[in-house]
Amino acid sequence: MKLIPLTQGLFAQVDDADFDYLNQWKWCIKKAHNKTYAMRALPRVYVNGKPTRKYVQMHSEVIGDIAGICDHKDGNGLNNQRGNLREATYSQNGANRISKNKYMGIRQEKRSGKFYAEITKNGKATFLGSFKNENDAADAYNKAAIKIHKEFANLNIIPNE
Repeated sequence: MKLIPLTQGLFAQVDDADFDYLNQWKWCIKKAHNKTYAMRALPRVYVNGKPTRKYVQMHSEVIGDIAGICDHKDGNGLNNQRGNLREATYSQNGANRISKNKYMGIRQEKRSGKFYAEITKNGKATFLGSFKNENDAADAYNKAAIKIHKEFANLNIIPNE
């Protein structure tokens, strides 16, 4: 594994075999969906006399042309090693997202204080139940995520009690 420098003092991880090919360009970072990705600008082209610029993400350079989209197994958009990349559908890639909240699929009802768990697949939310404590709700989400999303499931980390 080798590191390719990016802007803002960050680095992307790549396989040794891909390093020379990828290191011929300058790479910058792009933040999207709570993740950071490596990308580079393609040469400027002119459309109707106006300059336009397109960008390519490093993981797309590594994995090449695929029918779906590219998913980072570990959720780290800067880990572009081939073993960490896999083809996915938009739904599968969404299942592997990182939550902005403490737990995925959990919200607390303000009046009752109960924790509600739900999971989404193909844009359809399924209610998993209401729970007295947050850890039980997170556990219910994890079980449903494994069943529904299989290897793409992003599980909640529940502390041991």
